[in-house]
Amino acid sequence: FAEPTVDARLDPNAETRIRITYGHEVQVDTYQGYFSFQGPHPGVRLEWQPVEAFGLSLDADVRLRRYGPNSFQAVGSHPALESGARRYARRYHASLEARYDATEHVAVYADASVVVRSSNRPDYQAGVYPVSQVYDIDFDYTNVRATLGVRVAR
Repeated sequence: FAEPTVDARLDPNAETRIRITYGHEVQVDTYQGYFSFQGPHPGVRLEWQPVEAFGLSLDADVRLRRYGPNSFQAVGSHPALESGARRYARRYHASLEARYDATEHVAVYADASVVVRSSNRPDYQAGVYPVSQVYDIDFDYTNVRATLGVRVAR
């Protein structure tokens, strides 16, 4: 697995930092090609710290994987892709974090993130595919997370 990446860092003023990245994921499965994929991975990070005790950061990135021509085959009970002739997977991510240093040793923070995944891989359906299993798996989903906390350091 390799991801050659370039990035640009900008500091438009003393309070703000910006980082823009572009990576391109490449994985070559030399055995059967099933796990081979490639795709762009752009991202951006914005940091704003108007005073020493307070800061905000925003991160966002996208992974757009396209798998090799032998990455998926509809044979036997194995269903066809939901769309198209080649497997793909997409992942969209964004997060926001805020931090406030209440004292030299205590900081209050809050963060939230969302990840949206989509794929044309067929979902698992109990008793349908795989026929012998009793579970379902949906390969298209959204994860949301939020955290509020206190950090204490000596």
